Amino acid sequence: IYDRCIDVTMGWDYKSRFGWEPAIEWIENNTSIDDVIMARHANYFAWYTERPTAWPPLPPSPDLTSNVSLTDLVEAIRQHKVKYLIVDKTFAHRYPKLRGLYEQPSEFFGARPAFIYASNGKKIVIYNVTNIAYGELFKEEITITSADQVMNAEPYLYCLKEGNVTEDKLEKIE
Repeated sequence: IYDRCIDVTMGWDYKSRFGWEPAIEWIENNTSIDDVIMARHANYFAWYTERPTAWPPLPPSPDLTSNVSLTDLVEAIRQHKVKYLIVDKTFAHRYPKLRGLYEQPSEFFGARPAFIYASNGKKIVIYNVTNIAYGELFKEEITITSADQVMNAEPYLYCLKEGNVTEDKLEKIE
């Protein structure tokens, strides 16, 4: 069965089809074998990188798009102790409220783009989200005051307390 699975998986060649090769190489060269990554295609990234891999919040709707918000993503990163978040075209399509992480990679809540690759219409961004997973975040409830806010409302606003998480702080926090 294993040999048959390898043949099938190799036939898919998702690494080339989706432009994942540079990201997989970066993960292999820049992360620890114990670092948890999160990707929409978690099963494939687990297979290709041999890293523990978590799924982002899964869309409940049949069309596979979701109302998953940044609050939901932050909570999943913290729950699974994720160090690296992989954002690709499928992620952007499946999570419309999080599309900005793909289209305009930038810092959020102490997370920062660690790797960006774009070529031939394929793009992949890897965020270092260690500060979200292990940092001291606090959340504050938001009061919606107008109808305009309802469409993209977040139930909470997350803020990173002072400082960044470093490897020596990480040991103390765990």
